[in-house]
Amino acid sequence: MTQIIIINENDLTPVISTCILAIGRKNGRLLVEFANAEIYVYGYGSANLFDQLLAAPSKGRFINCVLKPAYDGILIR
Repeated sequence: MTQIIIINENDLTPVISTCILAIGRKNGRLLVEFANAEIYVYGYGSANLFDQLLAAPSKGRFINCVLKPAYDGILIR
């Protein structure tokens, strides 16, 4: 079954990064808005994982080394 995720600007927290504009959590999923305006949703977005990403000195490195190998991302915009 396909689940529709509606995202509004309050769901995303801006971050300082050259490749990531904002991140967020919604309905147990992690949201990542990239600098090219694409938004990906990752299947599991625990508060701990979100906090780790938020605190990471390099958001892009965290996504490439931690998030992408462990979770499938789905392009939603």
